[in-house]
Amino acid sequence: MTTPADWTFLDHDDVTRAAYRAARRVANQYPAIADTDDLYHDALILLANNPDQIHTHHDDMRVLHHWLWCRLVDTIRPQARQANLTISYERAILENAA
Repeated sequence: MTTPADWTFLDHDDVTRAAYRAARRVANQYPAIADTDDLYHDALILLANNPDQIHTHHDDMRVLHHWLWCRLVDTIRPQARQANLTISYERAILENAA
């Protein structure tokens, strides 16, 4: 049985600000893959599904920010690896033509 998401944290500006900062940081690290708004929504979902993280780290937003950043990077890294392994069709044509 799953526990319902807890969205009460949306009333706390410092929590939502930490979520946005983490999302923006990851989006800046992976600009070709990640979008700040999408990552921000992912961060909010992470917080709603992990309310214990908010309660544990509410006194230190830096720790909550770091926790969110780690989770968001974990979701982006597989996409980044795949993008690095994929050769664009233009590059493949240029390499085969040479």
